[in-house]
Amino acid sequence: MIQDWRTEAGQALCPQRYGEEDLERIREAVGSRDFASLYQQRPAPEGGNMFDPTWWQYYSHDSVIPEFQRIMLSVDCTFTDAKKSDYVVGAVVGQAGSQFYVLDLVREKLDVVGTMAMIARMYKRHALSGTVIELAASGYAVYQMMSKKVSGLIGFKPEKSKEARASGIVPLVEAGNVYLPASAVWLDAFINEFSLFPASKNDDMVDAITMAINYCSQRSAPQMTSVTWGRGDRVLPGVPRFNPW
Repeated sequence: MIQDWRTEAGQALCPQRYGEEDLERIREAVGSRDFASLYQQRPAPEGGNMFDPTWWQYYSHDSVIPEFQRIMLSVDCTFTDAKKSDYVVGAVVGQAGSQFYVLDLVREKLDVVGTMAMIARMYKRHALSGTVIELAASGYAVYQMMSKKVSGLIGFKPEKSKEARASGIVPLVEAGNVYLPASAVWLDAFINEFSLFPASKNDDMVDAITMAINYCSQRSAPQMTSVTWGRGDRVLPGVPRFNPW
């Protein structure tokens, strides 16, 4: 049996291959959960669940908000009628490069009609670039009925588990790239749900936020290109000069 020579927690097992700085860079890139599984042979970090509540960043009304490349609404629908169902969540997320700001969030028990009304209100409240709606449960009906009423409605059919989709945003949250409004009335419930996930009783907010951020992360934001027309002296070969003056 080979004796472990290390005497302190965090020391590299084989520093000739991966030093402590190298391992720290890898941990920051993949997140604590995947790092614990791949490099520590432990499928969960010491904290236990996927999202540490200390990872979130916050902004207030006095904060300098960056210019967003796009603002997306993500809608997680429900399976049954409003009285007996889980919550419907509509989350508005703004993207500024690698930073994401949760700008608005609605969490209510709604039927199909109520969900459609919520989406319409969000379009009036925010300059949305588009809406991502999960094609599951009542999402199919909402998508079909709203696709001709609002612009940029995108149907999303999940292929991975909730945990796999949530793990896609763990490195971003851990790196401090996701910002929450400090005075939001839903903030405590939001932090609690993420902190307990995947063992939380409800995961509707987790689904909506992960869907929005994963969508933006996996698709390049549209770029604006400016073209200026003017008078020039250069003439392309074989093209006669045109002088309108």
